[in-house]
Amino acid sequence: MSLVKYWSLAFFNFSFFFFSSPVLGEEIKPKEVKEVKEVKEVKEVEKEGPIKLPISIEKPTYYLEKIKKGVGGRVVEFSNDIDSLFGDKSKGDAINGSQLKLSWLAVKVEGEEVTHSPEIDLRLVLPRTEKKLQVVVERRRKQVSDVFQDKESGGKSKTSETLVSDEDSVLTAGVRYLIKQGSNWNLYTEGGIKVKIPLQPFASLNGGRKFLLSDNWSMNFRANLMWFLDQGLSETTTLDFDHPFKKRFLFRIGNSLTWVDETGQLNASNGPRLYHKLDDRRGLRYFFSALSRKNPKMHVYSYEGGFYYRELIYSDWITYETGVKGEFNIEKNWEFVPSVSFKLEMLLGGT
Repeated sequence: MSLVKYWSLAFFNFSFFFFSSPVLGEEIKPKEVKEVKEVKEVKEVEKEGPIKLPISIEKPTYYLEKIKKGVGGRVVEFSNDIDSLFGDKSKGDAINGSQLKLSWLAVKVEGEEVTHSPEIDLRLVLPRTEKKLQVVVERRRKQVSDVFQDKESGGKSKTSETLVSDEDSVLTAGVRYLIKQGSNWNLYTEGGIKVKIPLQPFASLNGGRKFLLSDNWSMNFRANLMWFLDQGLSETTTLDFDHPFKKRFLFRIGNSLTWVDETGQLNASNGPRLYHKLDDRRGLRYFFSALSRKNPKMHVYSYEGGFYYRELIYSDWITYETGVKGEFNIEKNWEFVPSVSFKLEMLLGGT
């Protein structure tokens, strides 16, 4: 065989072997690629050992705890939403941003003239203090001793659901320091002056926390320790029990007790409330309260009940509230005294 024929035959055999080989010359089909990957994955799993499940069989209560936390979180969140919708002032204590709230209140009690009351609530957050320091200008409800003095001198009776007016409130200006702040826990201290001649200094320590009692009950605890130079020391404790149901209702059992050191007086308010969230902009509040005081023994001196309608009427900063209330008071021989009220609020800023 000549040299040319030998190389031609060798080249032909090599070409046939190369292009007909399933490994080198033939393209591997997708099915075969998938099988190769599966083989590799199985080998990798065998090296790593058995697959670890996210939940240990030794802890069967994992799901129950997870459901409890989820449902409980929604209970507290709904309670917070209700307080925000109805303008609960305690909810405003946890505001993170600066805000200015202006409001005007008109109240008509049967047999009396219409009273008009402007109100201001200013909170300036100082950003260089990590939002822990705030300048606060607001109206505060007078201490219980002042209210009793007004009533004993012929003034109108003020109850727990009466909207605060100029007659039973005082304008204060001060600085607030947030010690601790969270979704369910707030603690802050405050110092300033009462804007009234002569100027009177004040100091306060305030705290509050929400506790989850069960899957559908929560407890809201608040305490306020207040000191005025001209009035001395007082303390108010509030304990509310909340139960949301049917997604748009909140049933609340409200309880509050105020103690005044100078006079030794105790004043309590107890009663149920029902909040109905019509939508994100409108809501109804129904209430009934029994008011009692120690003078010298603890006794009920007034019953009140009624409802309020509240609506956000423009964007997210103009709200109005109107309501009807009836009261039976021992000072008026338990006669029924109706009243109506209207309140307009403008909220600028705040988060």
